[in-house]
Amino acid sequence: MDDPLLHLAENQNNLLDKKYSGRRITLTRGLYCKIFVPIGILCFIMAIILKYTVPTAIEIVQEYDDYCPLGKTCDFIISVPKPMKFPIALLYQLDNFYQNHLGSVGSRSDAQLLGKYVDFDKMKMCAPYRSHNDSKDPTQWILPCGVEAISYFNDSFSMIPYQDINPTGCSRSGIKVRALNSRYSGHKWLEDNIVFPTEYISHRFSIWMDTAAFPSFRKMYGIIKGSGYLAGPNITISITNNYDATVFNGRKSLVLTTQGYDAVSLQYLFGLFIATGIVIELFCVFIFVYKK
Repeated sequence: MDDPLLHLAENQNNLLDKKYSGRRITLTRGLYCKIFVPIGILCFIMAIILKYTVPTAIEIVQEYDDYCPLGKTCDFIISVPKPMKFPIALLYQLDNFYQNHLGSVGSRSDAQLLGKYVDFDKMKMCAPYRSHNDSKDPTQWILPCGVEAISYFNDSFSMIPYQDINPTGCSRSGIKVRALNSRYSGHKWLEDNIVFPTEYISHRFSIWMDTAAFPSFRKMYGIIKGSGYLAGPNITISITNNYDATVFNGRKSLVLTTQGYDAVSLQYLFGLFIATGIVIELFCVFIFVYKK
């Protein structure tokens, strides 16, 4: 009868003496091509899809700093290059405004923005923008407190029916995710306070308090609703210029855009996929020619 311990000892000796046959995957030219050629082709296919099938947004940008004096209401006639399908988003763009500056993001009370009562001492992070002359009198408090809140963008826009255009108006509803809107719907003591501007807990203020990461940014103002297309050739936008951008050497612009992907981003992705596909295919050719 065979001793199982003897067989185990023989197997261990074979393993230690490397008598077992070894196998490994060798990266041959054929294997390189089988792996990388399909990846390169996939990059080209993705580029074609982005180029010809993904809808791009139609966008109109109009600067108005130099055309409308501060404190005035002006009407701008804007040309529409091609029909724009409703709904149309109306945004404002600020340039050279550092909303993510430490002095701005640190000067706010998140508890206050959620509708909670915050006493004077707990608003110390907002100083000196927590009350007039740093007074403890509640009637002198700045609500909401802080730099970010008092720098709220307060220009207003409206769309005037022009020629055959009859949009139903510019609405601020639906411009932010509902779950995020609820973050600002706590106890209404702030809204009921006579020194608290009701506009500060609107959707637009909620969007403003979402700190922008870059000095040039866009934020949603409203949605122009209607049926069919905005065909132009011109539309009239009424702008009330209340926001002084000269204090930070900035620029202000009005943006109209349809639903779809940003054309610049799609162009960047298209170029990225094409470049990646070319590099991969050239790499395969190099391997096939020079690797033996």
